[in-house]
Amino acid sequence: MWLGIASSSCCLLTFLLTQVVTSGTLTLPQATAVVGLVPALILIVFLGVFALYTSFLPIDFKLNHPEVHNMGDAGMLNEMSPRRHVRALVTV
Repeated sequence: MWLGIASSSCCLLTFLLTQVVTSGTLTLPQATAVVGLVPALILIVFLGVFALYTSFLPIDFKLNHPEVHNMGDAGMLNEMSPRRHVRALVTV
């Protein structure tokens, strides 16, 4: 077990992730040929910047709110309610 995940589940997750990345990489030349080089490059740069920005959002949030460990704690930032425990239990 690795972080509570059985080894067969971990291998399946790795296989699925590899398949998604590989299929995306292999279809990129065909998509570029259909759309054209300039629009494809603009789209690739835009999606790369968008992916970079969305990867920085959780890091920035965690640096600004180090007390938040799960969705229940994040919900406490907006509202003070007993539903925190339900959200925390759901995210486990």
